[in-house]
Amino acid sequence: MSHKQPKPRKASSNSVKDTLLNQGNYTPIPNKVITSIGITAAKHGFDGGKALAFYVYLMRYVDSQEFVNGKKNPRYGWAYPTVEMICTALKMSHNKVNPTAKFLESVGLLETKTERQQGKTFKLYKPLLPSTGMLDTVGDDLVDVQDEDVQDASDVQDVQDLLSEYVQKGWL
Repeated sequence: MSHKQPKPRKASSNSVKDTLLNQGNYTPIPNKVITSIGITAAKHGFDGGKALAFYVYLMRYVDSQEFVNGKKNPRYGWAYPTVEMICTALKMSHNKVNPTAKFLESVGLLETKTERQQGKTFKLYKPLLPSTGMLDTVGDDLVDVQDEDVQDASDVQDVQDLLSEYVQKGWL
């Protein structure tokens, strides 16, 4: 069964979406990530909604100041919430944070590092945006869901079911 997707509308420069994004009140997440991450996580035994929520949460807290006091900010592009903050915000147990981060790293959507400051160790997370073709070249680890790849009604239903679940749980 063939499923034809509607052609996307070109947004005008003064669309509501553009206005909201320009106000800084929203975090843009690539559609390709939203549709791919949940399905891929489920195939690897992870809760797809939690993996997506984790990625979105990190994107929300990325340090967006490229320069601080005229100097290059070494934390630019990195998020550094504590494990406790992540667990509280996402209703996630402590023992799920590292495996979820490692899963996102394995599919090329996250980079992590540790940093010591004043005798304390901090974990930093850098959510990565998929570059053009990135999801196509990762291989079998990340399912690439594109409009032209959705071949039958069951594929469409799987994506719709996952997105409905995310909305019901308040993750989208």
